[in-house]
Amino acid sequence: MHPVKINCVLMKGVNDDEIEAFAELTLRYPLHVRFIELMPIGNVGFYRQGHLLPIGEARVRCARLGELMPVAQDETVGGGPAQVFRYPEARGTLGFIGACTENFCQRCNRMRLSADGYLYPCLGHGVRVDLKPALKQPAAARSDAILAAVEHALLCKPQGHQFITVMPHPAFRTMRAIGG
Repeated sequence: MHPVKINCVLMKGVNDDEIEAFAELTLRYPLHVRFIELMPIGNVGFYRQGHLLPIGEARVRCARLGELMPVAQDETVGGGPAQVFRYPEARGTLGFIGACTENFCQRCNRMRLSADGYLYPCLGHGVRVDLKPALKQPAAARSDAILAAVEHALLCKPQGHQFITVMPHPAFRTMRAIGG
């Protein structure tokens, strides 16, 4: 399987002692490790307990293992909001996604489709578009209906998230239920 991406949601006091070990994996294996800040989605009580680990701290800890060289966006696996680096001679890459402390909304190219048919144009807003009506259209009209629903979701994509400004956050579900 290639490429293999490993997403690590960082949580202070829970898994922050594993940052360097995950980073070292990229030296030996062609893995693409992504460190992701804990976002206040779903159960914000856990977020409020002080488990946020700023993504900059993870980057500093990874830099202790060697020089972090930026990877050009067109060389990254899957593109997206991650700032991607690699160690010299590494087989894999390290990505850093700081939704709360290093806002990446201006370069976000993501939407999420949940298993029950909702398209979320932004995880930092309560906006979602129900794709089920489009999926239930007769076969001849289905593609156009799906395209129209996706275009509508793109138009609903906000300029920025509300993670820090709105508490509790208006997310409908936890990340696990959305597909993250």
